[in-house]
Amino acid sequence: MNDSKKKSPLNNKNPYYINFKENEKQFDGRSGRVRRSLNTKKNLDRIVQERKKKALEDSQKSSEIEQEIKIIAPTRRRIHTTPTIQFSSWLRGENYGVKHKADSLIFYIALLLVAIGLVMVYSSSSYKALLESGTPALYFTKQFKFMLIGLVGMWIAFKLPIALTEQFAIHGFILSVGMLLAVMAFGKNVDGATRWIEIGGTQFTPSDITKLFGIIFFAQFLRGYNMKKISVRDYFIVLVVFAILPGLIVIEDLGTGVTLAGALFVMMVLSGVPVRYLGWTIGGGIGAVLLAIIIEPYRVNRIIGFMDPFSSENIASGGWQLVQSLYAFASGGLFGSGLGNGGQKLLYLPAMHTDFIFSVYAEEMGFIGSVFLLLLFVAFVIRGLMIANQLQNSYMSLVAAGLTSVIGIQALINISVTVGVFPVTGITLPFISYGGTSLIVMMTIVGFLLNLSQYTKK
Repeated sequence: MNDSKKKSPLNNKNPYYINFKENEKQFDGRSGRVRRSLNTKKNLDRIVQERKKKALEDSQKSSEIEQEIKIIAPTRRRIHTTPTIQFSSWLRGENYGVKHKADSLIFYIALLLVAIGLVMVYSSSSYKALLESGTPALYFTKQFKFMLIGLVGMWIAFKLPIALTEQFAIHGFILSVGMLLAVMAFGKNVDGATRWIEIGGTQFTPSDITKLFGIIFFAQFLRGYNMKKISVRDYFIVLVVFAILPGLIVIEDLGTGVTLAGALFVMMVLSGVPVRYLGWTIGGGIGAVLLAIIIEPYRVNRIIGFMDPFSSENIASGGWQLVQSLYAFASGGLFGSGLGNGGQKLLYLPAMHTDFIFSVYAEEMGFIGSVFLLLLFVAFVIRGLMIANQLQNSYMSLVAAGLTSVIGIQALINISVTVGVFPVTGITLPFISYGGTSLIVMMTIVGFLLNLSQYTKK
């Protein structure tokens, strides 16, 4: 009996140990009712056999794991030095959270906005396209192709490892600076604005791409500082980095530069910057915008035209666009003139399918339709900020907040221009306006938000 106890794995140090004698004593000393509950001694024997079997299985599993470790161990060093695996966040033991299903609501909101955009691009541009090419679907067809590319960009951004974006954030920043400098050097001028680079017959706007890369880089950069206890010297360094990309964009595109600066500012606020520093930032930003306006005569003229758009002297300096936009809103009324029945798109309203597409939408869909579209943007922004708030990792949270803010701020500026709250500036309505680079970047941003939403707290 003693020998069997020594050989048995079911000793008092084993998690599967059963004190058989103790159970036997309890069994003999119990009443008949309890005896029926415990059944017979055979039941205890069955339990012992089951636990022996479980212990043997666990022992076999442990042996298999040990063998796998022995096989893998010699190649461990080679694996960890592979560039595709050695990401900075992983090496620092970064906690991204437990991965789960992505947020579906923000995905459906974005798809609905894209669908509305496709319909409105066709409606607003059909007459212009008919005159230019003989086919009313010219711009719609192009926008549909851009949408397909955007879906690919969304999928890539959704599948991209988060650590990879952090590792190569600096590379995206350098690429952005290079593209913006290239625009200054040999950018293509369209309607008086130099914002495009043409390669092989394909045009794109680097400023739109810069919004994505700039936010990712700035989020990674901010994590290097304790923003709540940052010194004046270090904050000055942050401000310099903060101003680089928006400053380069503002030279050619004031609206986009302000949009990116606004998104970066939101990220700074959420990172915990002291209030006294934020005042300096706001003051410096306002001063920079005023300087950018003063040094460019056409921007000064736009401000003058904005202040009195109905003056005959200001018609040529932005007043005409604003007046026709206001006519479109007035014509729409409560329920609109009906999809495709707008009159301002018949070459009265410039940029009817790009910067002023919301005016065409308001004329055809009315006040009710306009409120519905605004609510979609509000829901998108709220959902994006909720994702940012629920992320456990500071880098991921800042990226989500920045990407959401850039869409919200851009939509706000565009709509404000069309209703006469802001001076005229060349900036598209996200997901809605015609424009390949803008649509692709916006859909890619949605992919990133979906990717990040997989790591929110549940």
